[in-house]
Amino acid sequence: MTLTNILKRGFLPAAAALTIVSCSNDNLSDPAIYDGNVTFSATLADAPATRAFGDGQSAVNLMCAVYDQNGKLVTTKEAIFNNLKANVTLQLLDAETYDIVFFAYRDNGVYAFDTATGKVTIDYSKMNQGSADGARIDDDCFYVISEDYVAGSSAAESVTLTRPVAQINFGSDDLESEAAGRDFPDGINAAMTMTAYPVLNVLTGEAEGEPTEVKLPLMEYDEALAAEAFPVAAEGKTYKYVAMGYALVPAEGYVADLGLEVFNGAAATTPKVALSVPTAPMKRNYRTNIYGSLLTSTSDWNIIIDENWEGEWNIGDYAGDAALAQGGEVRVNTPVDAITVPAELDKPLTLDINATVGTINIGETSQPVTINVAKDVEYPAIAFERGSNIKGLTVTGDPTSDKSLGSFNFNKNGNLVRPAVLEDLTLEGVTFVNEGFTPQYAVTTKNTVLRNCRFTEMTSPAVAVQHHGNGAMTAENMTIEGCTIEMADDAASNANALYLLDIEGDVIVKDNIIKNAAYHGMFLSTNTAGLVFDATVTGNTITGAAQDGVKIENCLGGITVDDNTIDCKVNGIRIKNSITTADVSVQGNSIDMKNAIAWDGDSEPSAILLVNSAENAGAKVVVKGNTALNSNGHNFTVKNVVYADGSDVATPFN
Repeated sequence: MTLTNILKRGFLPAAAALTIVSCSNDNLSDPAIYDGNVTFSATLADAPATRAFGDGQSAVNLMCAVYDQNGKLVTTKEAIFNNLKANVTLQLLDAETYDIVFFAYRDNGVYAFDTATGKVTIDYSKMNQGSADGARIDDDCFYVISEDYVAGSSAAESVTLTRPVAQINFGSDDLESEAAGRDFPDGINAAMTMTAYPVLNVLTGEAEGEPTEVKLPLMEYDEALAAEAFPVAAEGKTYKYVAMGYALVPAEGYVADLGLEVFNGAAATTPKVALSVPTAPMKRNYRTNIYGSLLTSTSDWNIIIDENWEGEWNIGDYAGDAALAQGGEVRVNTPVDAITVPAELDKPLTLDINATVGTINIGETSQPVTINVAKDVEYPAIAFERGSNIKGLTVTGDPTSDKSLGSFNFNKNGNLVRPAVLEDLTLEGVTFVNEGFTPQYAVTTKNTVLRNCRFTEMTSPAVAVQHHGNGAMTAENMTIEGCTIEMADDAASNANALYLLDIEGDVIVKDNIIKNAAYHGMFLSTNTAGLVFDATVTGNTITGAAQDGVKIENCLGGITVDDNTIDCKVNGIRIKNSITTADVSVQGNSIDMKNAIAWDGDSEPSAILLVNSAENAGAKVVVKGNTALNSNGHNFTVKNVVYADGSDVATPFN
């Protein structure tokens, strides 16, 4: 194809047109070696044949760019989509390997494809401009790369293009209300702000450049916009588009703040409504729908993700339990006696609890569920379907809240809200008072994470996990990180702050603060023969423990106890019957024994105590860089420990 023909068709933006002069098909000069001819049939993915935002109908221009294995542009070809399909025939050198890029878009200056560099630059200031036949035209785009295509391997190929962008939609149910007519006599005009990437590298698929805040042009609520069907419908309410746009985001997804300003007329400079949606999720080929009564209640909005797309995030207000089945993010802004989470969820569900909810009932669900409780809002009681297998539950709160969660003590007689299994459970920023997280003897746990939680006035362990003892329940993998635990003055004398018994896999206890443990600061142990766990205890601060700061017993896996600060009355770190064949590290700890009690035996108290009941087979042991204060010579006690090659205990203390 000659440059003259390209310019006559007016297809390419200027930046791309210049690259074709030296890279067109004419440069493959010998037709006799065009044995690698192939016709590609391109289809836009999941795009319905309708005139609506996101239907794919606006992306009529197709650019095909062929690159060699060094990323150098070989040739380009363009086509026009008809009913979402287009064909491109390429003349390629037989047996040569190419990367072939297909990019579909509307040629109005929003997307500039520089084929020489393989970069598409997005000008957000030109988005959503223009209409045809009284209907809005959006700026959808689609993309795919066929990597390592060997010319001559086939005569025909099919490719399906998907969106490298997320669609962001704001919808409101009050655009034609009496209030809107009164407050916006010159017309409703809205501008969306968002943080998005400026460049798509079509050769790598990566979003490039620094994500920056962009403001899209005003969209007027006119007849064309009113005729568009908003992706979300709720019983008794009809939502209409206020604003819409596309954002280039990384392949793995993206979370950023979104904003909406609504003006009275296009000439207004001060918005009558300004809405901020923090940390909204965005993902390629997904729609993020924010909807509610946006003109009359800036707190009345929701986020969801569409059957013709890969998915949607919907952000909206609670409208009854049945509506929860679609998943997405649901805000509870008014008091509710009880919410029951449906078993079948189309997508992951997030409940933002901004008002009192008496009880949340939950059983086995097809998608993960997240419950976010706002600061100083009462935590709902979480009633589990008895005997259910709960997977993927997350409860988050604000650790500075004056409210607490009290429904995770399962070790109670007659507990009727006790599930059988809690798998992939995360509790983050949650406050517990008096009773903590206690599935002990009651519930199987797998992959539990407690992060940045606060436990106050504990009369029993903040965390108690003990399952294998009765053979009925099990525990696998536990992480306790960044938590603060304060034991009550009247706590039971045998109450460890953390009591972790018979947990398989990884036990990670890091960066926690433990105060005034009535017994041990933490006790990690195994009573079940053959059960193995790896213990990692790092960065913790333990003060006022009545017995040992860190006690590890009968552990057959690796042990790391590093960089802890400990003040206790007996042993700072006691590792008993655990030094067998796995590596042991005790490094960088600071242990103050100013409150140590007198002891009749010959080994305790001690800042660091390593003791086996009988000699082990030999483990690599490294004990160095520790600090002992006020130890009166009781720094390091070792019994029946055989060191393997690579051990270093020559200078255990600084």
